[in-house]
Amino acid sequence: MLLINKIRFNYGVLVIALLIFKLPSYSQADSLYYAQGLTIFKHRDFANALPLFSRAIEQNKTDSAYEARALCKYLTCDFEGAVNDFTKALELAPLNLGALDFRAIALVGLKKDSLALADFTKAVTLFPDSFIAYTSRASAYSHLKRYAEAEKDDSIALLLVQKNKFVSARYLYKTYSNLMHSKVRMDDYDGALAEVNKMILLNPDSPALYIDMGNLKEDMNDYKGAGKAYSTAIRLAPASSDGYSAIASMNSEEEKYPAAISYYSKAIKCDATNSRLYYLRGMSNYKYGNFSATLKDLSDAIRLDSLNIKAYEMRAKLYSQMELQVSSMSDIALAEKLKKNKDCECSEPAGIKTYFKFELDK
Repeated sequence: MLLINKIRFNYGVLVIALLIFKLPSYSQADSLYYAQGLTIFKHRDFANALPLFSRAIEQNKTDSAYEARALCKYLTCDFEGAVNDFTKALELAPLNLGALDFRAIALVGLKKDSLALADFTKAVTLFPDSFIAYTSRASAYSHLKRYAEAEKDDSIALLLVQKNKFVSARYLYKTYSNLMHSKVRMDDYDGALAEVNKMILLNPDSPALYIDMGNLKEDMNDYKGAGKAYSTAIRLAPASSDGYSAIASMNSEEEKYPAAISYYSKAIKCDATNSRLYYLRGMSNYKYGNFSATLKDLSDAIRLDSLNIKAYEMRAKLYSQMELQVSSMSDIALAEKLKKNKDCECSEPAGIKTYFKFELDK
């Protein structure tokens, strides 16, 4: 199901801790370099933001300056450099929870999972009343497929959120979300559904929550309940493709291909530039035996997103079946090239954007 493949709060969300416990402080002399660096960072120009933070460090070696530069290094895939700068930040301010959490994130990038987990555990030890610290370690446990321990930390985080009168409903909502994902990974669908219902109480007009509910009900083989949840999502957001796409996917899994094709077409009407939707409709057309429609859908998917690896691979397979070997080999080569490029990419942790938005708005 779609829900299982969703990325839970990922490590980067831990940066919320910086908003709660600490905001960087700078002297008048270096604030200009810092402000310029933040502005450039906001526009995702990490390479040019980095030297500005270096200038800030030259003016005044603060944990915040090292922390900001470390983030730039992380986002340009210099994980080793990021670890070094986060370590310098921690030498200057051992209780900098943000730097500790982000050093752990960089260690994950270096595939040093045991060291990363040690940092997350240290954060829990230093900040036993911090729901962020427990959420951090839960994410690490989830990454290591230690789902029972992840659920335990998420449950502790929930209790801490509920006790903290200064924490907004938004954090309570996110903690429910984390628990939902932990329970899904443990195949506790009833428990996950209970968390979704709690989120719906906080945000009853969210179509995404009904999509999640539908995903869970599919996992529980309650297709009627899933269809009802997806229909509610469509009612709440009739111009969104998500509800139609979810019903289409369910029909495809039940091998009801004409219905799947019809709902994918409705989704495409809502989002005509979504490459993924054309690819999915193409797959349903392929399984239904309509190869000409499949070819058109896959070609449209590639036209809309030239990096759509799955569309190239499927079109190569289709070309081969049509005995168009030259075209097939060309698509295979393009797909392989895209895979190699993708392996070199560096992901941006969710939450960094939140951190810098707050910094710029201070």
